[in-house]
Amino acid sequence: MLLRRAGLTALAGLSCTLHHALNDLVARSFASAGVPVTKEPMGLYRTDGKRPDGITLVPWQSGKSLCWDVTVTCPLAESYIDKATLEEGASARHLLDDLGRRISENTGEA
Repeated sequence: MLLRRAGLTALAGLSCTLHHALNDLVARSFASAGVPVTKEPMGLYRTDGKRPDGITLVPWQSGKSLCWDVTVTCPLAESYIDKATLEEGASARHLLDDLGRRISENTGEA
C-alpha cells in the first residue's frame, strides 16, 4: 500500500508539472500571436468555484474574452484503474464522460 501511495504521489507531482507546462504553452502561444492574456485571473470563477487557467485580455468573439482551462489526467489513478479492470475501454469512457460533464458545467450546455 505504501508503494502504491508513493507511486500515485509521484504521478500527481508529474501531472502538476505537466499542467503548468501546458498552461504556460497556451499563454505563450497567445502572446506570440500578439494576444495579451492573464493566467489564473483573480475574481473570475467557474461554476465549481475554481478559477480558469487563463483568459484573453481583449475580446475574442461577440465582445467576450476567451477563457481556457488545462486538464491533465493520469490513466494510472485509482479512479481509472478501478474502471479499467471491469471492462475494456472503460477507462477511456470514464475520461470522456468526466470531460463532457466538466464542459457542460462550465458552459451551461447540456
